[in-house]
Amino acid sequence: MKLHNILVILKKNRWANILPYDDTRVVLTTIPGVEGSDYINANWISDLQGSNRAYICTQGPVQNTIGDFWRMTFEYRVSVIVMLTRLIEDDKEKCVKYWPNESQIYDNIIEVILLSEEKSPTIITRKMKMRMNNEERECTQIQFTAWPDHGLPSPEEDYIALSDKSDEANLGHGPIVVHCSAGVGRSGTFCTVHSYIHFLRDHVKNNNVLPPMSIANAVISLRKERSGMVQTTDQYEFCYRTVYKEFEKHYLNLKSLNGTQNEKNNNIDENTNSQQNKEENNNTNQNKEE
Repeated sequence: MKLHNILVILKKNRWANILPYDDTRVVLTTIPGVEGSDYINANWISDLQGSNRAYICTQGPVQNTIGDFWRMTFEYRVSVIVMLTRLIEDDKEKCVKYWPNESQIYDNIIEVILLSEEKSPTIITRKMKMRMNNEERECTQIQFTAWPDHGLPSPEEDYIALSDKSDEANLGHGPIVVHCSAGVGRSGTFCTVHSYIHFLRDHVKNNNVLPPMSIANAVISLRKERSGMVQTTDQYEFCYRTVYKEFEKHYLNLKSLNGTQNEKNNNIDENTNSQQNKEENNNTNQNKEE
């Protein structure tokens, strides 16, 4: 790679020490004559159900990568963007405002139009339309605003609601773009929780039992695809607590279901025994008559 090309790429990274692995790097279509145009600080991330392109984890865009971010979203037919940071936190820029107030063309290539914006106490939902190469596609950006500058979201149910909302919006069933600031800490936390919720629900639905689980193995797998995924001990513990909330819900449902089934089985056994006793009494009476 030419030195100039390397310098162009370096300017596209928010943090110099967080770079994408080559083997899972998301590659953009090269723009003729534009060096480094295939590069974006983003990696493909697998889920627990076998898809190696379930998520795209990326950094919060910097000013000179807004066009790259939208090209990636368009090229890979992304219909959901999960944003896990505010633009400014603790008086520091975490992400530039990469969406328009109304409509804007980025890099003279792709136009993005804001269709609607809805706010709730923990989530801002923005629906947008993208236009490029005479094609139009829509996507939904879900910005989670309940992650404090220092600490973790509370309660965990809000985070599970975020996971569910991202699924509801993913009508194209394509990869989910996930970003915070660096695209590793909060983003890795989301991928761990979201993937485990899916795995847990599907396993219970298909097998009617709870699956074996290992958050540690899930995080290790994520870190093989993008460095630094789930950065802090607090984030790691948050993964456990949030997945446990979902695990506990299914445990109680299965316990209740099995209890009801056992009660039915007991009733069946009682009715069967009662019928058998009646038949035995009838046979005894008949024998006495003979």
